[in-house]
Amino acid sequence: MRTKSKDKELNHRHFIGLRLTDVELDLLDQGATCLSISRSEYLRKLLLEKQIFLRVFLRVFLMQLVRNS
Repeated sequence: MRTKSKDKELNHRHFIGLRLTDVELDLLDQGATCLSISRSEYLRKLLLEKQIFLRVFLRVFLMQLVRNS
């Protein structure tokens, strides 16, 4: 069973609507899929943990290279 502090930590009460182009949405989906996490969690990590951007960017770039080959 979760502790009360865990429940408060995992409770995301605020909502932000965001409009994306098809290309931006595809990149978001690819990045989240590479890490096996949800879109929301992926965006949180991008905002809070700036190091992840470089790793994900490289993975997406490599995946595009493989597809185009």
